[in-house]
Amino acid sequence: MATIDDGFKQVLDDFKKRLKPEEKAAFAGTTLFDLQNEANNLQEKQRKSKTAQNLRRIDPFLQAMAQYTEVIEVFLNTSSILCFVWGPMNNLSSAFDVLLDAYKQIAENFPLLLKYRSMFTENEHMKKVLVWIYEDILKFHLRAWRVFSEPAWKQLFTASWKNFQESFKPVLNDLIRHRELIESTAGLEQIQEARDAQLRSEAAFAAFELEQNHMKRIAVTNWLSAPDADADQVAFSAARQDIPGTGRWILEQPDIKTWLDRSQKTVPMIWLNGKPGAECLRIIQSSTDISLAFFYCRDQDGQRNKFACVAKAMLAQLLCQNPSLLPYLYDECLKSTKVTLASPQDCIKVLGTVLQAMPQTFLIIDGIDECEPKERKVILSFFTSMITSDDIPEGKLRGLFVSQELADIKAALHVADSVSLTKNHGEVDIKNFAVKWAMKIQQRFKLMEDSAREYIVKLVSDGAEGMFLFARLVLENLHDQESLQNVYKELHPDTFPRGFDQAYARIAGRIFENPNLARRRTAQKLLGWISFSKRPLKWHEIQGATSIDAQDRIVNFEGRQMPDHVRDICGSLIDILPGNRTRSYLLHEDHLDRQKEETQLAILCMQYLTFGCFETDKSPDDLVQFIKTGHYAFLDYASLHWLHHLETVLVLLKSADLASSTDLGMAINEFFEMYEPGQIHAPKIQKEYLERSSGIQDAECYEPLLLLITQAKASRIAEEKLEALGALGQTLTKVRATLEELSKPPSPNSGSTDPLAESSEQSLSQFYGDKWFKCARHACYYFHEGFATERDLRQHTDRHEKPFCCTEMGCTRMYIGWATDKELKRHMSQYHPDPEAFSWKFPHVKKPPSKYQCSVCEKSYSRANSLNTHQLREHAKERPFACTVCGKGFVRRYELERHEGIHRNKSASSSQREGEAVLGESGKE
Repeated sequence: MATIDDGFKQVLDDFKKRLKPEEKAAFAGTTLFDLQNEANNLQEKQRKSKTAQNLRRIDPFLQAMAQYTEVIEVFLNTSSILCFVWGPMNNLSSAFDVLLDAYKQIAENFPLLLKYRSMFTENEHMKKVLVWIYEDILKFHLRAWRVFSEPAWKQLFTASWKNFQESFKPVLNDLIRHRELIESTAGLEQIQEARDAQLRSEAAFAAFELEQNHMKRIAVTNWLSAPDADADQVAFSAARQDIPGTGRWILEQPDIKTWLDRSQKTVPMIWLNGKPGAECLRIIQSSTDISLAFFYCRDQDGQRNKFACVAKAMLAQLLCQNPSLLPYLYDECLKSTKVTLASPQDCIKVLGTVLQAMPQTFLIIDGIDECEPKERKVILSFFTSMITSDDIPEGKLRGLFVSQELADIKAALHVADSVSLTKNHGEVDIKNFAVKWAMKIQQRFKLMEDSAREYIVKLVSDGAEGMFLFARLVLENLHDQESLQNVYKELHPDTFPRGFDQAYARIAGRIFENPNLARRRTAQKLLGWISFSKRPLKWHEIQGATSIDAQDRIVNFEGRQMPDHVRDICGSLIDILPGNRTRSYLLHEDHLDRQKEETQLAILCMQYLTFGCFETDKSPDDLVQFIKTGHYAFLDYASLHWLHHLETVLVLLKSADLASSTDLGMAINEFFEMYEPGQIHAPKIQKEYLERSSGIQDAECYEPLLLLITQAKASRIAEEKLEALGALGQTLTKVRATLEELSKPPSPNSGSTDPLAESSEQSLSQFYGDKWFKCARHACYYFHEGFATERDLRQHTDRHEKPFCCTEMGCTRMYIGWATDKELKRHMSQYHPDPEAFSWKFPHVKKPPSKYQCSVCEKSYSRANSLNTHQLREHAKERPFACTVCGKGFVRRYELERHEGIHRNKSASSSQREGEAVLGESGKE
């Protein structure tokens, strides 16, 4: 049969399992005397700095624990048990001032154990309650330790305190429940019922806490809307995955070694500069006491070339590595009235606070030269000021910046140690990479001789001049040639590229000079779409656009979708020159014509949106059938961006162009007839378009075109939801609602079959991706990006409609706020008033009824401690604490210490008067 000693040991063992080895060592062996010394030292330090917090408020807790010790010492060895009560307190001394009220609440609800000492001796079942009280105290200290031992808690105080308060409530409730068991001298059945209720409560709270944290993380993730830096890292690493040890040469650089050495503080910042294309991989991993954040900048990519993008990506990474940041970031999310974190000022505030609060953190930003000068100035100014800040201990924050050697970057990083990359640094990596790819090329073209393979390695290694990207471009181009003869042509000295421009030219030549006419046209079409789309197209949208059959006016996924991925068709131009960089190169080399591509995209969108599947009288069954055959795969893009393509065309076209482009004129007229825009009074917009379209006023479709774009632009400005898209918006609403309904499992009592039984969710994902729950606001990023669950969408929508949320922990209005700041302020003043700010308004509060009646006289008290003091002072006449000066006795130690302070003050005053008298006499002499 388990003894009380076993119970204490089991609780202590469970507590120790949650501690780190260094925490166990710090707590073990701590005594009450150690704690009292630490409290006195802290009190003295606060007194000197005039920030005293009256640490004597902790005395009632210590007295309660002293009673507890006296009761349990007859049952077990208390020294090893209670050191894990004193240990966390001793190590949390820096947080005493904020924990005093919590200790005070515990003391007020702690049972008067000495009064029931005999009951514990006689009643075996009641001893269990003593074990549970010990468990309560350890739970409290564990929660306090987890919050206030974090390096970040002072910087993130408001959020940390709210988080602690919420987790403290269940512990206090358990303690109250255990006090009631003791005071009511509960029987075995009551004790067991109370324990079962406690365990159920703990399980419910744990589940609630888990759910709350999950919801908070989703809200913060959506608020950050951060670029996926990990995906970039995976993509960059994939190019070298077949070559073990690649990039390790950088670790041998002396400055890099010092930068990585945590014990060294002399090199907190490094600028790694060199030629474009000299890639560098991640060189450090995060751990429990080191944080790592990195970012790859990209030229002309709106998600990767601005300070806000860098800041949000780093915040997302630091949150993943440091869950203790969640309360702070969620608090900032609630305070923000914006759906996403966007402004540079907000990013500076939030990231600055986080970096100050972090343990040792390594920051890596690659490709800073790919940002615009204005943006890279903000990036470098912020990070250099943070790393060199006097508020952050030297060496705690370290930065590695990678770029080409540009004058403005050199000036901004003048305080950093500079490491210049030369062609010699990466030549071994490039040679190994060339060897691997030369073997792949030989495996594809089996008749290639070994000498040719070796020639490829030499040619690429010599021509790269330290630029890994160049080697990759050339080798992938050789691999994708149609024949061995073409490979040999590419290797000829007159043909082999010299530098990046020629390497790009060889790839483009292979695509645009492909003898396979169908494949060449497909590649040209895809490059045009990717280069001039108004946002990055998803793969299912590209497949949807390819499947549009304008002649038969249907979407034929089964017959027209591409079997090969776009990267297989367009090669490294897509992989290495994404989005606008592809467009810039192809336009410069006259491979694409902007007017032609914008016109084709406008025609594609308008023709598609006049298909039969967009007629408003379609039945729900017809809608489901169209959805299951992929007819709406291109809808998100076309419904929004037909206008933007037409606006661009409006500037580029002349009347002669419209006359020769019958497809555009027909598409405009058909689109006008189907959607019939009404007259709208928008003189400013109309004037703007009249000026833009001055060159096509003689065209037959001029008036319909002007009415279409004027009405669409005015509607979108006036209304941010789908209603702004008119009849098209109604269709889009129905399609999205049907898709959302299809994603839900049928009700168990409905008797219906799974709506996805005939067309599985997986097959629908190839048409519509994996995120079917989309925002109804056409200007929002999540209009096309969407969410995986309905709950995520609902939470996001609330941020749009009711952005002013309550920040009080536990309030239901944390998740559903108000439309205006005025409504939030009214709620805060009514339900969460600040006691200090409003204390003058409160009427006198009546004293609560007494609960503790003296057994000797008629006096009663509201607190058990007050009753205990009264009985000792008035009836027992015990004065165990006597003054050594006057002999007066006191019931409590702190009363004696306060009394002795009077003697000390009198003695000091007397000495001062005597000194003054002596000085006065000396002055007279």
